Amino acid sequence: MLPRRHVASATVSHLRVLLPSWRFFDGLGAAPELLMRVGPSVSSFGPWQPVITVPPRRWRTLVWNPEAQLALASHALLERLQHEFEEQPGIPPATLITYQLVLNLVLSAVPAAAHGGVMQFQLLVRDTSDAPPTLLHESVPHAC
Repeated sequence: MLPRRHVASATVSHLRVLLPSWRFFDGLGAAPELLMRVGPSVSSFGPWQPVITVPPRRWRTLVWNPEAQLALASHALLERLQHEFEEQPGIPPATLITYQLVLNLVLSAVPAAAHGGVMQFQLLVRDTSDAPPTLLHESVPHAC
């Protein structure tokens, strides 16, 4: 769009903080999505389900909204993992700290009835290009 103009005055530069800037919307792209499924064995999985759900909006969420804050932090973690995969292609995922945090996020979302079975999760990035959407696809035995 338009180039950023340089402001010589320090006072005007400090006042720019008070005015909204929409430049941070320039680089929007496809957001990563984390899905999981569980089953008693590898041959009998259930349907794919999202790990991160957006909580419904209510009046009290204007003041107190820890569920939405957790969802935002979880999405930021997924974007960080996506960024690390793009920066270091070919690196084993288990060596990344963000992968371990995503794994813990998925394990915390496994229903109690599924303990003792097998879990699969995948990190998807769906966009309009012809690139494959799956960044990560893992199977993990889930014990109690």
